[in-house]
Amino acid sequence: MYWLEVRRHRVKPKFFSLYRAIPGILVSIVQFLWRRTAQTPPTEMWISLAIIAGVYLGVFLLEALWSFIVLTPPRIYGEQLGVIQDCIGRCAALERETAVSPTEQRRREQVQKDWQQFTPEEKDVVRFVFDKGEVNAATLRESGFDQRILYDALAQKGTKCGLIMHRRDTEPPVGPWGGGVMDSFWVNPSLKDALEFVLAEQGKS
Repeated sequence: MYWLEVRRHRVKPKFFSLYRAIPGILVSIVQFLWRRTAQTPPTEMWISLAIIAGVYLGVFLLEALWSFIVLTPPRIYGEQLGVIQDCIGRCAALERETAVSPTEQRRREQVQKDWQQFTPEEKDVVRFVFDKGEVNAATLRESGFDQRILYDALAQKGTKCGLIMHRRDTEPPVGPWGGGVMDSFWVNPSLKDALEFVLAEQGKS
């Protein structure tokens, strides 16, 4: 497996490639034809060409072996080291992102404890408020929840434990109709991340 990886990433020879023997072969042929006489056997040319090709082939094989055994493994090691360093950096970044401060951990534990006090129907109300961000009384009435459940989940348990924030607004008169009072509810921003964690854990179970 290792040598297969070495073969795949091998350093190719650069200085003594086989095509570099072509100029020497051509020069040898031209020199033979220039000096050739009637008594000169062509065997001399073939011997000369074989010597040139053999020398280049031998040097080429030596360079290829040197690149394969000596140069390629450090190259593979360097590439793998770069990948490992990149993975280490990403893991460290993920650890920093997922690290929970002591304060946030205490908030999660407190929200988890308060969450157990809600009935399943009241939990649905809190989830509804969490998903909407901020809802008023009219929206809650139109959502189909029982009024008693809304009151217990938001005005009683939610605001008492600090999980739900509440604001009462006075609506100005519109036309011939008088104004009124409108209650709005939203999740406490400081506990929103903790509640999201608790809801995610509830979804896994």
